[in-house]
Amino acid sequence: MSGSKKQLDFFFNMVYTVKKERRTLAMDKRKPSVDSAVYTVPEVSALLGVAVPTAYVMARSKEFPAFYIGKRCVIPKTTFDQWLNEQAIGRRVSSAGKSV
Repeated sequence: MSGSKKQLDFFFNMVYTVKKERRTLAMDKRKPSVDSAVYTVPEVSALLGVAVPTAYVMARSKEFPAFYIGKRCVIPKTTFDQWLNEQAIGRRVSSAGKSV
């Protein structure tokens, strides 16, 4: 390989690397890495081990802690955790034969 061919290859590799880094930086600026305070319905579906359509039915019920931001249904993590604990406590009490 001649000296000018090596220089061209080096130059094109550098240009490619710089473009790739710029793209990565641009993508990082668009989506800040922040822990979300809410679950999505598919995430709740996975957490509960139910089908996504079932999770959407649950999200539409009045007892479930979900709300809409535009068209997106979200469930606050802390409220969901409280709701889940209440469901577990209610089942333990009712399964023990006591009234709630």
